[in-house]
Amino acid sequence: MRSNFLNATSALAIGLTGLMASAPAYAQNEEGGSSRFQQADEIIVTAQRREQSVLEVPIAISAITAEEIEKRGADRLSDIQTSIPGFWAVELYPGSERVQIRGISQQIGLPTVATYIDELVVTPPSVQGGQDIRVIDVERVEVLRGPQPTLYGEGSMGGTIRYITRKPNLQDMEIRLEGSAGTIAGGSETYRTEGAVGVPIVKDKLGLRVSAAYDNSGGWVDTPRGENANETTSLTVRGNVLAQPTDRLSLTGTLLYQETEQDDANFANSSLDVFTPIAQRGDAEYILGNGVIEYDFDGFSFLSSTGYYESDTLFDLAFQFAVPTPFGLFPVDSLSRNVGDFERFTQEFRVTSDLDGPIQYILGATYTDDETVNGGFILGGPAPIALPDTINSSEAYAVYGELSYEAGPWSLLGGLRYFEDKRTTSVVPGVSQTFDSLNPRVNISYALSNGIIYANASKGFRSGGFNTPGLFAPGEETFDPEELWSYEIGTKQQFADNRLTVEAAVYYSDYKDIQAIEIPIDNSPRQGRTLNRGAASGFGADFSLSLQASEFATLGATLGLNDLKYDSNNAAVIEGDALDLTPSLTASWYVDLDKPISDDMSLIGRLDFGYSSELTSTGRNIPSIPIRQLNGDPFPAVVTIDARTVINANLGIARDAYSVKMFVRNLTNNTDAVYGGGVIVAEEGVRPRPRTIGVEFAADF
Repeated sequence: MRSNFLNATSALAIGLTGLMASAPAYAQNEEGGSSRFQQADEIIVTAQRREQSVLEVPIAISAITAEEIEKRGADRLSDIQTSIPGFWAVELYPGSERVQIRGISQQIGLPTVATYIDELVVTPPSVQGGQDIRVIDVERVEVLRGPQPTLYGEGSMGGTIRYITRKPNLQDMEIRLEGSAGTIAGGSETYRTEGAVGVPIVKDKLGLRVSAAYDNSGGWVDTPRGENANETTSLTVRGNVLAQPTDRLSLTGTLLYQETEQDDANFANSSLDVFTPIAQRGDAEYILGNGVIEYDFDGFSFLSSTGYYESDTLFDLAFQFAVPTPFGLFPVDSLSRNVGDFERFTQEFRVTSDLDGPIQYILGATYTDDETVNGGFILGGPAPIALPDTINSSEAYAVYGELSYEAGPWSLLGGLRYFEDKRTTSVVPGVSQTFDSLNPRVNISYALSNGIIYANASKGFRSGGFNTPGLFAPGEETFDPEELWSYEIGTKQQFADNRLTVEAAVYYSDYKDIQAIEIPIDNSPRQGRTLNRGAASGFGADFSLSLQASEFATLGATLGLNDLKYDSNNAAVIEGDALDLTPSLTASWYVDLDKPISDDMSLIGRLDFGYSSELTSTGRNIPSIPIRQLNGDPFPAVVTIDARTVINANLGIARDAYSVKMFVRNLTNNTDAVYGGGVIVAEEGVRPRPRTIGVEFAADF
């Protein structure tokens, strides 16, 4: 398979080189200066900390606008994940979303994808601790693929996700209302309401926008405690204040609160049943505040971002296994409650140039102070047994800069970030560990008359950490950081009077010092630890296109390929194994319809197709542990999650500011597992929502 993949990516790389060689001459304006191409329905992004057309940004980026989110009927980014090349996300419970981009995936440690809401970093303290972020009243979502070391720093190994919220309109009042209701095949009802109001308090000077949403996703898993027991509810409220006292000064304040409650987990067998003896409850609550000051000087702008972020999570986990004895198998129910509290304070200062000449720069510094308290209980007995709390803290500093130079059609950029992270933990009292890294980025791009071609090299970084108490072997009290080098060549171009947009990239990932779990097998002090074991490498490719096929119809497609594999063996994997829970191929296509049927009415519709190939969860040392499945068989070394196809559709009428649509999601009622839960709970998996049919209403005025 790898040789075929290499042939495919090599062909794409040759094609990109051919596009560059055969490119038309770079356009000149009337004054003789450089002139960029124009884009129909241009999308402006701030991925490089300055406003640019998405087609001028020389990195791989997917920009999903509010209009696109509405057309797809998406509540979260994971609802449209196959349409973002190289992106994959799964969620066990509220507040436990696990996100990976371009195959950079882990079961332990810190996340490999950074997450921002506006200027505030909300990257969680663990790889499986991602907040349940709803795409409520957003302007757009930017997904930056590949390491983003200089501008976003630690945690951005696979990429960065930025949620850009809508800001108040300082001239006019705005009101938006949405509502939907549906029924789940074999399950209960689902409904959702969302609203936003924007008010200019002092015209052109001060404005307020308040958004809120309530979502009941229904239930579809049957348990001994009742049918459709996995119902989930979520409440989100956000306020944005914008003040512009002068033309140069802008003050923005954001306050966001969200709480999510799930009665029981989405784990189930293929019949959507689960037989665990206790409800696997999941709750998540978080609040954040962000204050941003921006001032435009002559030749540069200054930004200060101050933020606070706090989250509380709770989830129950039930696990059934058998212990071999001389008298046969003894069944055991493992029932536990995990509780986590997380607090973060952040401060960032940034200077961004706005010069007339060919040189531009960005300089910045950040400070982050995190504290995580993890605790829990053993459940299922006469009374819960409390487990001791573990307190982990992190104090991190970073300074960074980027410098770019433009000469005609050529643009050269170099960036560097120094990062230092001091970590302490209560499990190793009196011991602290400092991790640091110097992370470069180099980018070169060439502007065509209808797009760009670029090459990028960058280094990603992920901090190390502490092991749990026990009999440490020398040096195993902590584990070291990881690093990832990524090399990429890509292009973004428009054809046919800008009706056809094509984006493509080929990349190579070199992933080293991978943090791996040594599963306890006996009393050896080298077992039950996180250690740096092995490396992985491989090619990948992203592709997307959008075609305005007619005045009324738009077609689009995406493709993501990834062949990242382990290069060496450790306790859990062998050479050639794929990284956990990463499909080697994702693909999507869509047809969007907007056809007038009268002077003030249009027929609107959307058909979306999404595909993801099979993925695996690997633990080759698991069969050696002295417990068994309930049937007496060893736990498997590799669990495979089948390939998955999902089709969504909607059709309706839009008139002036109003629209109403009938929708069907998961048309083929595909309830194959999207997450296997690891090899220990191999008999069950996280089951997605079955086919859902309903109606949706929206008003925007």
